[in-house]
Amino acid sequence: MRTLLITICLSLHALVSAHADVVFSTFGEGESHSTSGGYVIGKNAPDHPADFTVAMPFQVSRDVYLDDVRVAAHRAFAGTPNELSLTIYDTGVDGNPNHKLETMTIVNLADQFEVRSALSSLHPRLNAEKDYWLALSSEGVFSWSLSLWSKGTVGSSTDGGMSWSLLLPGPTTRYHSAFSVAGQLVPEPGTLILCSIVALAALSRLRR
Repeated sequence: MRTLLITICLSLHALVSAHADVVFSTFGEGESHSTSGGYVIGKNAPDHPADFTVAMPFQVSRDVYLDDVRVAAHRAFAGTPNELSLTIYDTGVDGNPNHKLETMTIVNLADQFEVRSALSSLHPRLNAEKDYWLALSSEGVFSWSLSLWSKGTVGSSTDGGMSWSLLLPGPTTRYHSAFSVAGQLVPEPGTLILCSIVALAALSRLRR
């Protein structure tokens, strides 16, 4: 009976939380974004002979378990590795990206900007109003499209994320890159109580 009760609760929880909601986005309507400019990501581009990792800050609107991240990007140079790494970081006391929560990958990007998804396998919990970072890096060379409206601080690293520099907004305000974060909502306490009530009712019926 105990196993059955747990199974019922888990099934109800799955029904409640199966839908992933977008909880942060710098895209415009219809996932619109700049098609003419972006931040260089990766290694040894002709005009950027270094290892560039670029990070964007974000806060989710609700407590969620990460489901996927969508970015607008393209491969900038043919013949380079066509794999883009997306890493979610929490934020340290210095305001920089700190601990890695998960790294996801996107492969075989086109040579023009396109919006692609990276699916989470670890589903780390992201808490509302807490500061996080999304960082893009690669062994190849990519461009991460600019948002059409979101502006603010941008993080950059030239040593694979070991240290960071924050590029603060200035006279020429910096645009963020175009991306979105989606997750499955963390159930409210009331939802869990309802789950328990329904499960107990179902168990009571089975005993009759």
